[in-house]
Amino acid sequence: MADVILDFHGTLYKDTTEGPLRKYVAGQVVKPLEAARHPIRTLAFARAKPEIEQLVAQYERGEIMGYGEIYEAFNHYVLSRLPPDFVKNAIKKYACLLETTDKLDMRMLIPMYKTSGRYGILSTGSGTFIGEIFSNTDFRYMFSPIIANPVITTNRGSSSVHFSPKDKPRLIEGVFVPAGFDPRKTVYVGDNADDEPAFRHVLERGGKVAVSLLAERAFREDAATKYDAFVPETEYEWRKVLESVA
Repeated sequence: MADVILDFHGTLYKDTTEGPLRKYVAGQVVKPLEAARHPIRTLAFARAKPEIEQLVAQYERGEIMGYGEIYEAFNHYVLSRLPPDFVKNAIKKYACLLETTDKLDMRMLIPMYKTSGRYGILSTGSGTFIGEIFSNTDFRYMFSPIIANPVITTNRGSSSVHFSPKDKPRLIEGVFVPAGFDPRKTVYVGDNADDEPAFRHVLERGGKVAVSLLAERAFREDAATKYDAFVPETEYEWRKVLESVA
C-alpha cells in the first residue's frame, strides 16, 4: 500500500497560490461595508488595500513566508468588528463555487481514488479551504491527515496560525509518521521549489519523491536531476507511479 503525502496548490489544485481566494475574501469584506454605507469601516478597508496588496506581492516574491501578516492586516483595518466566523464562512463559500471545484486536477485524484493507499495533504494553504473543497466530492474521505494553516477566529476577528515550507519536515515526522506513514515507503508529491525541504527530508528517511502533473517543465526537469523524482506526464503514468510504490 502506498503512503503518499501531497502538497495542494499546484499539485492537486490548478491555482499555484491563494491569490484568487484572498481576492474573493476581500470582496466579501467590501460588500457588507458598502451595503451598510459605513464610511469609517469602508475608509479603513481603503487604507488596508495598498498594504494588503504590498504584502501579497512580497509573499509572491518569496520575501515573506505564510499568510499570517496578510491576515493581520485584515484584522487591524477591517475584521476587528465583523462576526468571528466571517473569514471562515467566506472561504467556505468560495470553496463551493463550481469555478473553484473545477480547478481540482482529476488526473491526479482519480488514480489515487482507484489505487489502494494511505493519502495525506501537507500544505501551507488554508486548511478551511482544502477541507471544504473536498467535502462534497467522492474524495472527501480519501485524505487523512490534512495538515494546513488554520484560520483562528476570536471575538476580535480572524488570524492565521501559519507554518512555512521549511516546517514541512518537522510536520512529516511529528504528524504523518505517528499517523502510520512509513518513512521508507512514503512518496512526497510537490510542484515547485517550496517543496524541496520536504523532498530532501523524505529522501533522507528512505522514501521517494514525485512531481505533480501541474508542475512547470523547468521544475520537473530539475527535480528529476536533483532528487531522482518520478515525473509522470499523464494520468496513466501517475497511476503507474502509484502502482509501483504500492
